[in-house]
Amino acid sequence: MLWLTIKRRWKFQNNEHKEDVLKVCNTAWKSFKKRLKRDFMDKERDALPIFPYLDPGTWEKFKAERSSKEFKVLIKLVQMEASKKSSTIRSTWVPGQESSVEKRHCIRWAGVRIVQDKKPPFKRLCHGKAV
Repeated sequence: MLWLTIKRRWKFQNNEHKEDVLKVCNTAWKSFKKRLKRDFMDKERDALPIFPYLDPGTWEKFKAERSSKEFKVLIKLVQMEASKKSSTIRSTWVPGQESSVEKRHCIRWAGVRIVQDKKPPFKRLCHGKAV
């Protein structure tokens, strides 16, 4: 449904850019959720006056989920795993060139992004450029 709305609004003739556009949407959605937590939950502010399109029930569910013990444990596990990996993986790779260090491959487990050292089967679109 999201793709059909975007396709109609931006007048895409075919599905050639579908994968890249949906990846950008995914990144923007994750960023928005992170901002909600950082700027509103962590500061004990209500997001509903700022974002009137948020459903009050969904906002309460989001806060409960992000405040749960299970979610915090899962985040700590992901952070510990990420800290074991070298940050040079992202900084040494130049678009269009293969590096001796493999790019990180991200998978989802229980709704949380987990990073593995595998070559991704796709290219990302970052600010309109394939990465």
